[in-house]
Amino acid sequence: MKRVPVFIGLYFGTLALLYGQSANVGKPMGAVVYAVYAAKPDYPYFARSRHMQGSGVFELHIRADGTVSSVDTIQSTGYFELDEVSIGAFSKWRFRPPGRLTKVKIPIRFSLHGIATSASELGVIKT
Repeated sequence: MKRVPVFIGLYFGTLALLYGQSANVGKPMGAVVYAVYAAKPDYPYFARSRHMQGSGVFELHIRADGTVSSVDTIQSTGYFELDEVSIGAFSKWRFRPPGRLTKVKIPIRFSLHGIATSASELGVIKT
């Protein structure tokens, strides 16, 4: 499987412009761990049709080899369904091997009318 780096902000921003709704990953700050694969969270039809929107923060526990061992909810989006699709997508993310166990926090926003407002660096917040 070939791994191609994904420019996270541009990727989610483009999707938001194309589909009119978004699941945006926020701008990273501080020390950076680089993502080599970032699965797009699904925005389930039933959630959109019920106008479920919200922002949350999730903490990814990254193994030394760059795979995600677990995902914790730091701040809920306000909806169990949106939290679950976020956790499912973040669990599939892969990073450049940091060489040691690492934690990162990733903000996400689900919006029916939102557009990504920042072109994020390739990476996430290190804790």
